[in-house]
This record gives sequence, structure tokens and C-alpha cells, in this order.
Amino acid sequence: MLTRFEVSGFKNLENVSVDFGPFTCIAGPNSVGKSNLFDAIEFLSLLSDHNFLEACTLIRPTPQQRSDVSSLFSTRVIQGHENLRLAAEMILPSPVLDEFSQQVEPERTFVRYEVRLAVRRGDPLSTGLQLRLVNEQLSPIPSAKDHLRFPDSAAYVNRFVHGAHKFFPLSTTEENGNTIIQIQNGSRGRPRKIAANNAQRTVLSATASAENPIILAAQAEMRSWRFVALEPSAMRAPDDVVEARPISATGAHIPSSLFRQELQEGDGSNVMNRVRDAIGALVDIRDLHVVQDRARDTLELRAKIGATPELPARSLSDGTLRFLALSAMKVSQDY
Repeated sequence: MLTRFEVSGFKNLENVSVDFGPFTCIAGPNSVGKSNLFDAIEFLSLLSDHNFLEACTLIRPTPQQRSDVSSLFSTRVIQGHENLRLAAEMILPSPVLDEFSQQVEPERTFVRYEVRLAVRRGDPLSTGLQLRLVNEQLSPIPSAKDHLRFPDSAAYVNRFVHGAHKFFPLSTTEENGNTIIQIQNGSRGRPRKIAANNAQRTVLSATASAENPIILAAQAEMRSWRFVALEPSAMRAPDDVVEARPISATGAHIPSSLFRQELQEGDGSNVMNRVRDAIGALVDIRDLHVVQDRARDTLELRAKIGATPELPARSLSDGTLRFLALSAMKVSQDY
């Protein structure tokens, strides 16, 4: 769970910090940076799993997008006067699975991760800008109660925050003019050192494994952040019977996701009831099911709202579709 986010030098965001609770609403006039804040959070999430260039191009990608990163950063960052700074305080999942499905538990589940990047010009034959890793740190937060600022946070501390805080899994130092990222596995032993000057990705993204449980858990947490921009046309569209993709950020593929999950659960599956129950206090859904059109090989979501007749997704209101999409994500195994 992301509990605090800090950013400076991303688009128009300078020295911005936001504390998060289980549910946080961000509101304000147009053009003040609300969308940029979410783009910055997504950028940090992408940095946990991609190299610098990939992370840049995955922010609001378009088919014609060039690999120039200048549109993402402030003028002072682009000119080299300051670094891009991103930081997150978060409660880590525990236990976590590595790429071999090996289960490990992080030594501490409440941590702060910070990364600083500098922009540099490429060689004369290259185009655009390049990023350089300046500083990276992953540190345990000793006092959760002093950092969690939402109501009833004590219950979260008691349930989810545990472990000691004896060492920094990632830290940065300078040796002979070179930036060195140190990886400490446990409170004893000498740290592993990685030169950051030519790194094309964060050290966290490259070293997350069962050998470094806190780093692995931090990566798992940041990779799990979902960014949803629900579009009515996508939520209304039927799916092919063979569609295997999960529900997308636009809300597409709800019918195939629920249909596939029902098949996996077999007889007695109550996935539709779980979707209904998740939004029962908001929408009076009397019946919900996926209809298979064998002539067209498509799947269509249908719902009965209140005393109205059963309606296909294309006839449901935008608001009802949004609630259905969120509740379907809630029960989906893909999420």
C-alpha cells in the first residue's frame, strides 16, 4: 500500500508530497497537475520493472511517440540544474513470490524508496535525452505510527507492519568520483557494490530476487499499482469467446474475464454474486451474467438493475458500468 509519495522535477510538479490512506480523493481545478501526479506515480512503478527508456515511453504511449523523454521533466531537470526526484513510503506485501514461485518474507514491511535521476545529452549521433542514475535508496521506516496519517491507521500498523529495521537494503555512496549503489542483504556481511554511472535501469529492478526479500517485496508492491481510466465504449463492447486478456485500464474485457473465471471455478462458482455484493450498497443489481452468442462467437455482459428489464452492457449507464468494472477487478484473479 502506497502511504506517501514525493516528486520534484516531473512535468510541472515541484516539491510535491501527498499522504495516502486506504481511499484518497484528489480534486482541484484544471491544469494544476492532478494527472501529472498520477503519471509520476506510474513512472515510479514502471521504473521498478523496466529500463529508463521503456519507462518513459510507456507513460501515455501513442503510436507516433518518439523516444524523447523531454516532455516528462521540468525545464530545470532537462537543463541539468536539478535532478528528478521520486520517493514512496509503502507497506510491503508479505510474503511475496519470486520468479520461481519461491515464497519469502521481507525483514521489514514498512519502507521508504527514493530514486534520483539526472538528464544528460546523448552523443552527437543520438537523438533526444538520456537518463542517469544519481541516487537510489531503500530504507526501513522505524516508526510507522509517526508516518501513517490517515484515520484508524493503528489497525494497519498492527496488522501489516512488522519486522526489524536494522539495515538499508539499498544505499548510495561515492567512490573515486563514481556513484556506487550498495546492496545489503541482512544486517551482517559486506554489501555488494554496483557502479551507477552507466546503469540503464534502477538497481532495485535488476536485483529483486529471493536473495533480497525487501527489494523483491518493494518491487512487487510498486508493480502492483494499477492505473485505471475507464471508458464507456470499452466497457460496453462484447468480447471474443477466446479473449484471454485481463480487464484493461479502460474497462475492456469484463465479459471474458468473468466468463473465464466462472469456467475455472467450475460448478458452484459464485463469481457473479461476488461482483454484485461488492457494489450492492451502490447499485441495485438483481441479476448479472455473461451471455455467449454462439453465432458470432462473442461474450456479452447483461444485468438487471432494480425493477427494470434485463439489459445488455451497451444499454447500461456510464456510472453503473464503472461500478461493475471496479467490482469485477476486485474479484478478478488477475488483480
